[in-house]
Amino acid sequence: TTTTTAIVATDELLTRTARSLDSLSEVLTPGVCLKGCAIAFYSFTIASMIVNWFGSSGRIGNLLVNYRAVSAKDKSFAQGLSLMMVSLFALIPGPIIFGRIIDSTCLVWTETCNGRGNCQLYDQTKFRYYVNILALSLTSIGVVFDILVWYHGRHLDLYGDKETQQLEERRRKDKPITPLLAHNS
Repeated sequence: TTTTTAIVATDELLTRTARSLDSLSEVLTPGVCLKGCAIAFYSFTIASMIVNWFGSSGRIGNLLVNYRAVSAKDKSFAQGLSLMMVSLFALIPGPIIFGRIIDSTCLVWTETCNGRGNCQLYDQTKFRYYVNILALSLTSIGVVFDILVWYHGRHLDLYGDKETQQLEERRRKDKPITPLLAHNS
């Protein structure tokens, strides 16, 4: 299978080289794509903005739920548990998963004495689709959990409005009705 993979990668490399040699009138220059790529750029930008907006929409709400729904003596434990969960389920496996996805799109590997080395050529189409679909999938899972937090915590007093209202009612009950009654007591 290694020989077959190397042959396929070599054939693809030769095909790309042949295509570039066929179009000698076009010159490759390093930098940003300036011609014929506006639709792909704008569609990617808009899709990224939408996904990131949904992905970040629950962050402040989740933090407020943690601050307001947990008793004062347990707040530090809840914050530590929250940070541990983020590390355990996002910060540690994230680079591993994305690295595996990126490595799966490699066409040509450098061979070293100890085995496989660095990737020399990636399949750009697979790379683009795999990385973006994985990011979209993980963000969608996060949005589902944000919706669940919203649904189950929608009646929580996150901003302290009810607490402020109760304090105001207590102050009003403790105040005398008229200033004249205040002087007599």
